[in-house]
Amino acid sequence: MNDKQQIALDELGNLYQKKLAALERLKQNLESEQSDLEHLKATIRLLKEQEFASGSYAKATVLHPIPTTRGVAVLVPDAPPIQLERLHGLSQPRAMIAIAKHYGGYLRTRDLSKTLIAAGLMRPTKNSQSIASRLIRDSERFERITDGYYKLKIIEAQSHQEAEPSLEVRQVQ
Repeated sequence: MNDKQQIALDELGNLYQKKLAALERLKQNLESEQSDLEHLKATIRLLKEQEFASGSYAKATVLHPIPTTRGVAVLVPDAPPIQLERLHGLSQPRAMIAIAKHYGGYLRTRDLSKTLIAAGLMRPTKNSQSIASRLIRDSERFERITDGYYKLKIIEAQSHQEAEPSLEVRQVQ
């Protein structure tokens, strides 16, 4: 190996070391940015929980993929928080259906009990979630997806009716 080749190899080695050091700095920056994102997510979640605690809105049920008992994942759309004023004057079953319709036909027992308590339709007790669960089971308008998650049957039936128009037969007199 001659001197020119040795110089070229040394320069390539130095360039390699510089690029390796730059890559390490980028990895550290990436980890720092990921950590910052996690902190921001936690702050946003905390602020949303404080907004719920203020009582003007019920906490939005944000459900993403839900594994069902049949092994099929159900995607639930995000929705803005329901306004509690819409629930005043309704009975618990009617409020439950209004909440489910607001969230695209999906309901979670934990969120139902919190929303009913925030709206003043249920008292906060030790078994509030059990009461909400019983309310859902007794209504027969919900289909169980998995533990604590339910889907409104009426929404599903309405979407099928819209997809397949039916023919009406009328007697002419």
